[in-house]
Amino acid sequence: MYTKEHCPYCIRAKNELQADRVSYVEKNLSDYGQKAEAAVKGLVELTQCRTVPQIFVCGKSVFIQRPWNVHGGQLSLRMHSLPQC
Repeated sequence: MYTKEHCPYCIRAKNELQADRVSYVEKNLSDYGQKAEAAVKGLVELTQCRTVPQIFVCGKSVFIQRPWNVHGGQLSLRMHSLPQC
């Protein structure tokens, strides 16, 4: 999951996944320093989206609409329904 510091959508996604015991790897773009813009450019090429969180499962983007519209475990349910890598 690609995130940024103080992103409320990222916090919500992480909280929901943690509550449902879905493991994930976080890549915080705020920690990328000068390489952040290159990382964002790569994400835009993959997803046509500049917003975070960007969640990938088995290398494929899991699109999340904005404003946040996944509540009550639907995010993790959606992720569990994806085929295994």
